[in-house]
Formats: sequence, structure tokens, C-alpha cells
Amino acid sequence: MQKFRRRGSVGKTDDGLVMINDQDESVPVDEMIIMVWNLCDGQDEQSVVSMLMSKVKADREPVEAAIRHIIKELVNFGMLEAVE
Repeated sequence: MQKFRRRGSVGKTDDGLVMINDQDESVPVDEMIIMVWNLCDGQDEQSVVSMLMSKVKADREPVEAAIRHIIKELVNFGMLEAVE
């Protein structure tokens, strides 16, 4: 399975939390996105889903779909890099 490595950084502005990629572009984010980003470091998608499912009481399918979407967006924005 493909594992990920975190890139960029997280910051705080007067308006809330932001992620900043290596090109110094920023995007506003919430704590859930940051949690997924943190969990992805060195992990594959299924491991991240399993870790989050152990913390929440919800149906797996919608959680898994949301995590896949978040990971895809983090990769597109340059905040995650595939390493395998």
C-alpha cells in the first residue's frame, strides 16, 4: 500500500488554522484535516482510516470516503507526498 509523508506546515492566523505548502501557498483548514494530515505521516490510507475509526462512533463507509477525499486534496495541495 502507498504510504505518505507530510510536507509543508500548519499555522494560525486571526481567521483560524491554515496549511502552508512548500510554495508558501496557504489554505484555511479545520482540526479534522490537520488530524488526518498528522496521522498520514508514514502511514497508508487504510491505517489512517483504522486509527480514526478507533476514535469515532460512525459507519466506516462515510468516514473512509471523507478520509480519501481529504488525503486526495492534501496530495493535490502539496501537503502530502506518496513515498511508496
